[in-house]
Amino acid sequence: MGMELFIAALAVFVWAATGPGTLHALAYNMMLVASVSTVVFNINPLMRFDGYYILSDLLDYARPRAPEFHATDLNATAERAVSLARQQVLSRPIQIELITGRDLDSVGHDPAQIQQVLLNLLLNGIQALDGKGQIRVELASEDEFALIRVRDTGKGIAPEKLANIFRPFYTTKGGGTGLGLSLSRRIVESHGGKIEVASTPGQGTEFTVRLPLRKVTVRQAVS
Repeated sequence: MGMELFIAALAVFVWAATGPGTLHALAYNMMLVASVSTVVFNINPLMRFDGYYILSDLLDYARPRAPEFHATDLNATAERAVSLARQQVLSRPIQIELITGRDLDSVGHDPAQIQQVLLNLLLNGIQALDGKGQIRVELASEDEFALIRVRDTGKGIAPEKLANIFRPFYTTKGGGTGLGLSLSRRIVESHGGKIEVASTPGQGTEFTVRLPLRKVTVRQAVS
């Protein structure tokens, strides 16, 4: 049984055994299960990391939550996502570059949710690279928006597939749930933002996340 089926089957079992009230908390402890699966299935670290996020995406898609806005550093949120992604490619000739932006130290956003969005985009980029390549994450501000661009030098996405990539359960990969990009769009839109994609087959793909440079009220910050 592959990692995706193992995690999905485990999720269904946990749902039946414990009830929906405890699932979200369990999602964040699934790295333990992934570590055990290394011994049982001899799965490499990147696949274990993907398996954790497969379950996390399933749970977050089934039980979405509203963002908790905080006026905090968007660069720091991006740095955490990039650091996690870099840990997955330490033994591979893949470079993940981060270019921080100015005047983004107090952007109203939910750090955990935006980090999840960026991790989804970074994992997509890693999987698009054929053995080696580069991913560039660049932050900037433009008018009343903060921009996060994630560009890879991978194989790109065919035009006929590009229109469908944000659809739930649509995937061009052999594994996965097809929920990562759909969930990412839901999160970005719940922030009042927008996510866009451009791709050239054989050259790579670029995702652009636009988040409003909103002012966070006290009520939003503590809710």
